[in-house]
Amino acid sequence: MSENVAVIDLKKVEVFTGVVCPFCGTACDDIEIRVEDGKIKTVKNACALGKATYMHYQSDLATPRIHGQPATIEQCIDAAAEILANAKYPLIYGLDSTELSAQRKAIELAELIGANIDHTSSV
Repeated sequence: MSENVAVIDLKKVEVFTGVVCPFCGTACDDIEIRVEDGKIKTVKNACALGKATYMHYQSDLATPRIHGQPATIEQCIDAAAEILANAKYPLIYGLDSTELSAQRKAIELAELIGANIDHTSSV
């Protein structure tokens, strides 16, 4: 006797269209992202940078770290201040995916410490 076994796909699939890519100044707004069981599986209409960034997204990067080890925000601020205070040629780099108010603060900081500012489109 054979059994008929129905295979039920229990994966939760979501497709997001019209997504704006925040990873450079171009701000492409036709990105399509397919998410299965909470993980990004495919990215369409994105450039190599946007696609790679979405595909390698890691939610735990929001945790403050020093040399890869979890730290408090205060410890991170102290470590960043020490690095900037000891820098001979400070550089503030990579503000492409940073909101405008944070970019303004970075410019103020650059003026204060005599730093140069650069972004990812220059490389």
